[in-house]
This record gives sequence, structure tokens and C-alpha cells, in this order.
Amino acid sequence: MNKKQLMGLPSIDKYSSRKEWESACWQKILKSDELLRLLVTSHEQHNLVMRAAALKELISGKGPRQISRELFISLQTIGVVKKSMNENIYRSYSERSKK
Repeated sequence: MNKKQLMGLPSIDKYSSRKEWESACWQKILKSDELLRLLVTSHEQHNLVMRAAALKELISGKGPRQISRELFISLQTIGVVKKSMNENIYRSYSERSKK
């Protein structure tokens, strides 16, 4: 890992909010395959791939039960992915239950 890549993350004091800073950092991380591999566990990678695959299958018109059987993921996960598709943002089940 190149230390310059880590140093390339924006400084928090240049942003008016932590959320804005996190968004800027995330964009930088997405541009670096090496940094992304360093920070994301194999379990997190698996979850991202399964959500992306579920999204692809929903867009192609498959039903939740069929997707669940084919990808071995829960109907709850598929439901959250479907909602995220409509809202243009992913929020976990626990995030959705907070009020």
C-alpha cells in the first residue's frame, strides 16, 4: 500500500460536516482498487457482490423468491435492496428500524 494514497484522503478540517467529509473520502477510496482491497473484508466483499447481484436480478424482472433461491440470500436482504433501488440509497434493516 502506497502511503501517499492514504495521505491523499482529504483532511476533515476542510469540510463543514463529517458527513460531507466521509462522502469525499469514500469517493477517493472507490478510485483506488488497492485501498479498497485493504479496507474491505472478504465478508463485506461477499455482501456487496450479493446485493449487486440481487439488484441486477430485480431489474431483470425476477421475483424475490426466485432470487433468494438462486443466490441463497434472504428475502429481507432482497427487500432492502429493492427499497434502496427506489430510494437511491442503501440502508440496512437496523438503520431502517431506527426512528
